[in-house]
Amino acid sequence: MRAIKRLAVSLCFVAGLVIWSSAIAMAAPPDNGADLSEAQKQAKLAWHKDVDAYINQQRLKFSSYFRKAMMDAGDQPRENTVVVSYVADRSGTITSASVLRTSGFPSLDEAARNFIEMSSPLPTAPAGITTDDETFSIDLVFVSPNAIKNLQHQRMGGDQ
Repeated sequence: MRAIKRLAVSLCFVAGLVIWSSAIAMAAPPDNGADLSEAQKQAKLAWHKDVDAYINQQRLKFSSYFRKAMMDAGDQPRENTVVVSYVADRSGTITSASVLRTSGFPSLDEAARNFIEMSSPLPTAPAGITTDDETFSIDLVFVSPNAIKNLQHQRMGGDQ
């Protein structure tokens, strides 16, 4: 868990947002019970990794948007996670997005859902993908500036 906290601190300096996704966690995307060939599974995993990398790049473009959402939620020393599910077609167009798990703060939930929608189009599906659309989900962890300060203080031995 300490390594995750260190990762969170290093990423939060840019935008106050950490993205935890299937590619970062190295977990394969769900196959939704379909019987997929090994090549199809590899294509699906590659697409999820490409989408995760793209979403992570988009995070930088929306840093001021996320800062505003954090200010609207109040600057408590905390982390808030929003889980967003979204569907993309083969061309990478996001056709729907919804909050699966709320942060408890409507401004953060709305910012997370809007961020995903504004990130469209995503990378296109590789040739091995045979379905018309794919469901993705992502955990967006909003970290307040006070939480970052607290983590930095802990790293410097302030909690000993």
